[in-house]
Amino acid sequence: MNMEHEEKALKIYFIPYLAPGHMIPLCDIATLFASRHQNVTIITTPCNGQILSKSIPLNQNLRLHTVPFPSQEVGLPDGMESLSAATNPDNLVKIYQGTTLLRPPIEHFIEQNPPDC
Repeated sequence: MNMEHEEKALKIYFIPYLAPGHMIPLCDIATLFASRHQNVTIITTPCNGQILSKSIPLNQNLRLHTVPFPSQEVGLPDGMESLSAATNPDNLVKIYQGTTLLRPPIEHFIEQNPPDC
């Protein structure tokens, strides 16, 4: 008896830290997983999502999900969502504070859409 076994694609989430040195390699790994027919979602902020969408091959296996960056809550101008965008040490601290505030909306998304791993 010849039975073909078709494996179900995994649903995998990647959450890169908001710095190019973290986003680039993690997105490379996410792209590799997606090229192996896994369902990959990169969770990031809107401005970082715009940058990533220009440099990674988004398709049915590789998607972006964005969560709003809490600019107002930490005292940053809209659009300053990455450590590379910081213009002074105070902004670096505020971006770090903003990253800690991303946890609840990311957790909510994951609870509503549980990944396989």
